[in-house]
Amino acid sequence: MINRCCWLDFSKGVAILLVIIGHALQYYLYPSTFSEEMSWRIVYSFHMPFFFILSGTAFSFSRKNGFSLFFIMSRLRRLMIPFVSWALVNMLIMTLINEKVSMLSYVINPAHGGLWYLWALFYISIFFCFITYVFTRIPYQLIASLLFYVALIVLSNTASGKFGLNEISRYFIFFVLGYYARSLGWINYLVSSKKQCFLLFSAAVIIWCVAFFAFVPNSENNFVNWIYKSSIALSGSTVALLLCILMTSIKIPFKFVEMFGANTLGMYAVNTYIIYGLSVVLCNPRYFIVALLLDIVLSYYASRIMSRFKISNVLLLGNI
Repeated sequence: MINRCCWLDFSKGVAILLVIIGHALQYYLYPSTFSEEMSWRIVYSFHMPFFFILSGTAFSFSRKNGFSLFFIMSRLRRLMIPFVSWALVNMLIMTLINEKVSMLSYVINPAHGGLWYLWALFYISIFFCFITYVFTRIPYQLIASLLFYVALIVLSNTASGKFGLNEISRYFIFFVLGYYARSLGWINYLVSSKKQCFLLFSAAVIIWCVAFFAFVPNSENNFVNWIYKSSIALSGSTVALLLCILMTSIKIPFKFVEMFGANTLGMYAVNTYIIYGLSVVLCNPRYFIVALLLDIVLSYYASRIMSRFKISNVLLLGNI
């Protein structure tokens, strides 16, 4: 898009800030007990589903020519080239600290390379585009997407989550929701109607609070756990999205957040390396806010620097 969508950039900026905050909590403030900390649990309950909802929304803007070889190649350039490039960077770093890893390990478990998000988004967008190409009517697309989602869950369990199937199956449905929320006009309606947006936001806050704080899942029942996590992820993502729309509509002066939203890939890629380094230099938890702010600023400017040079812009950011 030549004219960028302000509310979408703002939402993506909030999403990348949540990612950086989550990583800072995990790798800097609570490196040993992060999974037991309320702040970490809140951020991780919805921040990646929120990211995939926004990815589906952005996909509804950019998808023009349907399913084709050109589309597949554009997805390869935009997503898989940066995934492979950052995997090589990670391999180099691991080699320097005497830990051997191979590219095959990143294929079997993309999360080992850090940018599993790109791997999952590539396959999710390919699969979903194929579904919308085969089924031209929206009701059939929705049914096919739901059946494919169930098939992904079964396949992921069968393959023990290898090849990124855990991430693909977990986030496919959120990508689909983001796509239809915009393409069916729901988001555009909320952008133009502050009152309805605020009412829905209030309801989503109540649902999320009840789901997160009042309901305790049965750990022995996988289906109940799935319902529990999905309801928290969906309600939390809805709260975040509607809050971003409201803040954009009343023109709260946070333009820097939109700037972050236009540089999400670069910031996503480097923030973990930066917070690792800061955990060595500023190893006292009292400096957490300082470390977090430095992580945000350095990640942003690192992304901007990478975009200035053609080779890094292509290989590391996928901009061709």
